[in-house]
Amino acid sequence: MQKQKWSNFYGTVLAGITLECVALCVKHVRKKYGERRSGFSVDYQGIAEYAFDKFVLNNDKLLASVGEKLDAAENRKEAKQ
Repeated sequence: MQKQKWSNFYGTVLAGITLECVALCVKHVRKKYGERRSGFSVDYQGIAEYAFDKFVLNNDKLLASVGEKLDAAENRKEAKQ
């Protein structure tokens, strides 16, 4: 993968972790001082799907190598039958 894609991925992960830490701190402070409503949640599945689409499906070399491996596996399976 290109260096830029990995640095974007790591930046996205670190930003997500930072936001989650801030949310936990806010939740703790609200609980400590009696305010109990919270409207912040993180959609981990959405982040994972975005990362998969962005970094795996946009990588032509990776998709080509996976396609070659699948074709080779199908040929071996047909040869056994």
